Amino acid sequence: MADPTQPYAPAPAATAAAPAAPRPPRLSKFRAGLKGPFHGLSFILRNPQLWVFAMIPVAAALVVFFGLSTLSFVFLPRLIEWIVGTGTAWYAVAGVIVLKVLAVGTAFLLSLLIALGLAQPLSGPALERLVRAMERDVGAPDHPKVPFWKEVARSAAAAFWTIVPVIPVLTLLFIVDLFVPFSWIVTIPLKIIITGLAITWDLLDYPFSVRGWRLGLRADWMKDNFGAALGFAISLGALCLLPCVHLLLLPAGAVGATWLINHLEGADDKRLRPALKPPYGDPPALPG
Repeated sequence: MADPTQPYAPAPAATAAAPAAPRPPRLSKFRAGLKGPFHGLSFILRNPQLWVFAMIPVAAALVVFFGLSTLSFVFLPRLIEWIVGTGTAWYAVAGVIVLKVLAVGTAFLLSLLIALGLAQPLSGPALERLVRAMERDVGAPDHPKVPFWKEVARSAAAAFWTIVPVIPVLTLLFIVDLFVPFSWIVTIPLKIIITGLAITWDLLDYPFSVRGWRLGLRADWMKDNFGAALGFAISLGALCLLPCVHLLLLPAGAVGATWLINHLEGADDKRLRPALKPPYGDPPALPG
């Protein structure tokens, strides 16, 4: 009888290749995405030895976020008044106030996105320790070390493709807010979802980098697992609403993204993994 602990058994030459492991259905991927950030948060909270490493990206992100958001809060309301005036009628005053709130809210979302994007290269070694700790916890195989310069280059590219496409989209939605009455009912949820998906892409950068994936493979993963990414983005928004917990968004998100990737690959069941469908991985070598 074959040893069940072996990932592969040598098959006779005439035997057809085993079928690929079934992929999780889309709804299961969405549910897994919803769980991702909370898995990351609980993993950090129950491992006190990782708290120091979690605080490093938190500090870097807070410095950048509070700097940008303070500038937005101080200067954007004045800019709105300079562009449209203040008005004297009650409806004109109310309209200006709504524009100020929408402008500052959009700027806060951009500030959060930029802060998370810049905090990653600033706290790279700490995030890598967290990611590798999660991969050991779920039983994933060790990945080779990626050279520091290559890791920074990939992180910078991921941050670039996170921030640059989102800025014109959020700007367009803000312009819609300016000219279409009550459009904020639709545009605000859209802004939150778009920003959440962009942050999800950014947080997936470290588990991607640990695996040495190129930008094209990362984009393929996002396309094949969009439901999981959407669920992950929704849970990120929920974490942002929890007092104090939102401070751990970056480390919890990076660790949760690592759990999510391994979960979808089937590595978190504490067993040796089946063959992964290319390009996400290669089957392990045959025993012996």
